[in-house]
Amino acid sequence: MSSGMIRGLGELHRWNIPNAVSRMVLITDGLTHKDADRCRQLARDAAAAGISIITLGVGSDWDESLLNDISQLSGGPPAQRIQSPEDAVEFFNQQVKNNIATVVHNTVLTLRSPAGITFRKAVKALPNIQNIDPAALSEYPVVIPLGNWQQDTVNYVLLELMVNPSSAGHSRIIQADLAYDIPVAGTFDAHLREDINIDYTAGPNQGTQINAPVRNPVTTISKDANPGVICNQCGYRNRPGAKFCKQDGQPLVPGSSIPIQARPIQARPVQSGSSLRQTPIQARPVQSGSSPQAQPTIRARPVTTNSHTSGQQAVYDEGLQLLKDKNHSGAIAYFKLAQSQGDNSYTALYYLGYAYRQYGESLKESDQSLFKQNTTMAAEYFEEALKVKQDASEAAFQLGLCYRDLELSAQAINAFRKALVLAPKDEAIYHQLGLIALERHAYREAEAFLTDGLKLDPDHALMLMALGQVYSETKQLPAAINMLRQATQLDPNIWRAWYYLGQAHMKLKEWKMALSALERARQLNVSEVDIYIAMATTYLKLHEKHKTRQMLDEALKYDPVNADALRLQRQL
Repeated sequence: MSSGMIRGLGELHRWNIPNAVSRMVLITDGLTHKDADRCRQLARDAAAAGISIITLGVGSDWDESLLNDISQLSGGPPAQRIQSPEDAVEFFNQQVKNNIATVVHNTVLTLRSPAGITFRKAVKALPNIQNIDPAALSEYPVVIPLGNWQQDTVNYVLLELMVNPSSAGHSRIIQADLAYDIPVAGTFDAHLREDINIDYTAGPNQGTQINAPVRNPVTTISKDANPGVICNQCGYRNRPGAKFCKQDGQPLVPGSSIPIQARPIQARPVQSGSSLRQTPIQARPVQSGSSPQAQPTIRARPVTTNSHTSGQQAVYDEGLQLLKDKNHSGAIAYFKLAQSQGDNSYTALYYLGYAYRQYGESLKESDQSLFKQNTTMAAEYFEEALKVKQDASEAAFQLGLCYRDLELSAQAINAFRKALVLAPKDEAIYHQLGLIALERHAYREAEAFLTDGLKLDPDHALMLMALGQVYSETKQLPAAINMLRQATQLDPNIWRAWYYLGQAHMKLKEWKMALSALERARQLNVSEVDIYIAMATTYLKLHEKHKTRQMLDEALKYDPVNADALRLQRQL
């Protein structure tokens, strides 16, 4: 493998363009001919030359550890596995977009400290969670290459220090220097310098455990100011006034602010002697036509027996506070720090999974690649937590949500079924199983799950809406309209319920009633193209061509190449 890397790096050196973004994509199974150390050294050389290496693993036995080392040492993102040529094409397209968005080049963080300060660990906290090469921390000054930065992205580095005792007073412990280039602005070798200071106290009761400057690198990550209701089960922040969580269908408690389990946190010891299969994770959506048997399971990392030390507890508590503040990336950094100190309890693993999942959800619309990476990491940690505590219904439920986000329906069903065995009175599990069955067009199965869920909570608007969809798809239109009307009465702000109600009336050719429901949907979501197309179709049936054109113009404003809108336009 090293010979291939040498040739690739040689090509980049040969075609070196000043101020260009230099990246090498390495597609391999990672199996070497005793040259793994040589590959790692080439990654270090690449980093020194400003070249980051992006590693893609192929095959069932790919060496994830080596590929992660190569990526990390060169300043690249964590290794990913690709399942098909289509995955590779998607990945390359995303990389081209990332390169175009790169504005800041050759970013290097240099840290100088006086005697008595020891750098123990450094972690990139944003945009990817990644450990800094420990070898870099043993040099003076400490030099951390941070590579090239894209426009409108945030980058943070979390440092763990050992500080020797000193006399009381204010003292500088680090002088930080950030060097960078911005070629498009004609800026080269620019520097930002900042001192990091602490206050030594004469006694432990005179200071605070964590002060603002120390916490600043992770707490300044932007927080969501939306005053909506937070789901205690999955942490999703719903719109104000919502009664059920849009993410998992769980009933919402007004004023809820703690995103996950509200009970006190207790570290549970990990059971020793558990054997864990080392099977690779499938991080890509399942391709249509593939069989569930062909889908690999989530790989779980080995766990050990331990409990929190006082140092771990301080780090862990800080992670929990960041998690409560919806600062998921900061929480991940602290939980990873606690884990590096030996904390592999069920609670730590569960919250790591939760933080990764919520961080992934925040990236879903802006970066599909990072969304999949973080959701994959979340699934791994939930799997690991279930190895430690097999009767944890909340971990099984969260694992099912991760699998569903990754479009691994067979694994999602297994996880939700396990959660259902552990918590048979949890209506949110019936809702999720019903939704998966609906997506798979298994309408009888969907009806059974949703009906059972509604027995537990007859006023569950989202389940009523889903059951209405089932009846609509199976041409039980009066029953569909009944369910959807109940859903809109219970929560009139669910635009999809109005939209599905309008569609049900359209199937019965009740055009006026369809328009009434669709108009309510449009008022709640003015940018949804499907609503305008449904309204245009209805107006066309009523021979109101002028209003049909108006609706099509609105649809094409939001989606100029929408096939349905263009087809209707041709009919006019």
